[in-house]
Order: sequence, then structure tokens, then C-alpha cells
Amino acid sequence: MSDGRWGERMRAKVFAVVAAVAAATVGNVVAGGVSAAAVPSVCAAPSVSVADVRQYEGSGGGTKTFAVTVTMAPPAAGCPATGSVRYRTVEGTAEDGQDYVAATAMLSWTTPGPRVVPVQVVRDDQHEQEEDFTVELFSPRGVTIAGGAGSVSVLNDDGGSSGDGLVVAIMEGGICWWPSDVCAIPLRLNTIAQVPVSLSLQTVDGTAVAGKDYVPVKKQIVTIPSGADRVNVPVELLAGAAQGEYFGAEITGVDAGTIGVGRAKITIREG
Repeated sequence: MSDGRWGERMRAKVFAVVAAVAAATVGNVVAGGVSAAAVPSVCAAPSVSVADVRQYEGSGGGTKTFAVTVTMAPPAAGCPATGSVRYRTVEGTAEDGQDYVAATAMLSWTTPGPRVVPVQVVRDDQHEQEEDFTVELFSPRGVTIAGGAGSVSVLNDDGGSSGDGLVVAIMEGGICWWPSDVCAIPLRLNTIAQVPVSLSLQTVDGTAVAGKDYVPVKKQIVTIPSGADRVNVPVELLAGAAQGEYFGAEITGVDAGTIGVGRAKITIREG
């Protein structure tokens, strides 16, 4: 056999082997043996940002936690979601040590999503204008900062000479209409809530007895939403309830403002 023909036959064999390997690789991809989505050759660092917060200051001394959220956005498919960033509080019209407690620390991620920065705001009973400070992100590692400054607004809830403090109350003289199976406890604010206001509510026995005449409410957290000034809390009446009986309702704590009428008598009457 001539050298030329031998060379041609060897090249044909090599081509056949290469073609077989390529076909097997394609088959694995189609069958799911190899991921069809290629990992990016260069992954961009995931971005993080801090959100603004608005809350009522709170009354009665001590501090109230304002939860500031810092979020990592999902990275591109196949890219890691790891990294860290530091944060610090920066004074505005609210002053460190007087209106809030300065804070600085590091946040880290191994998966995308939110992290919470708890900042302590000083409760007081003084009427003040709305105050603010900033939570600032810095020193990113493995991430980029998309929104690096979150405004924290501290809303006044204390009364002054104009009497515009926030007051939570139970409406007196509440009535349940029998034989309806639900009774409503009316909770009211003296003004429209700028942000949600939460309180703790419980029922107490009168001539109506919990478990026999009604289903008790045991220190239930109730929230009056932003933009509202009232909410009704349903209480289930039971078969033992009768006309003329009553039970009590009381507010045991609020996260903003003060309690006006904190206790009320709820009377069952025939409709």
C-alpha cells in the first residue's frame, strides 16, 4: 500500500472517532446529562440596596426597634450569591445618643434576599417635628452597592399645645347583636395613621363567661393599617350567650402614642 493511501485511511479513522465523541456529547446534553445553560464566563457581583423606613417614635421611655431592610438582588443564573457589606448610622435632624442609638456592623449573604438592620430609637413623651437619620452602606466585598443610603423617618406621636398626639381607644358602649354569631370590638385612633399602629388586646369576663358564652381574645396583636383610623376585632359568640350579658375588652399596650379609653364593656342585646 502506498504511503498516500495509508495516510488517507488514517485520517478517515481519526475523523470517525472525533465525530463519534461529538455525537455522544450532544446526546448527553439533549438527555440532560450536561446542563444546556452555560455558566457565564464572567459573573457580575450581585447588587445590594437599603430601603427607607417610616415609623412612629413611641412613648413611655426606653427604646423602640426600627427594622431597616437591606436586600441582595438575585444574581445572573449560574453566578454565586455571596458577599458582604458594612453599614453605619449617620445623623440627620435626629441626633445620635439623644434620638437614636448609633449602630455599625457587617451583613453577609450566602443566598440572595433581605437582611434586617435593627436600629434602636429613643422613645419619649415630647412633642417634636418629624426627625430623620440615615443607614449608609459601605465597604462592599463581593457585591456592588446599588442603593447605599436608606432614610429613617421618626414620626411624632406625642401631643403638644395643638393636641395632635396619637391616641388609641376602645369605643365605649359597644354592643353585640344576638343571635348574630360574631361580635365586633371597635378600636379607634383620633387621627388617620401615617404608618401602621399595633396594640395588644384582650377580653375579660363579665356576666358573659369565656368558653361558655364567647371565645376569648388573649393578648392578640391588632394592627390599624396606614391610612385608616379604625378597625373592628371580631369575637365569636357561643350558644350559651344570652341577651343582657356582657364581657369586657381592654388594651394592654400600644407601639405608638398613648391609650385613651383602654377598657370597655361589650353588651349582648337581641337584634
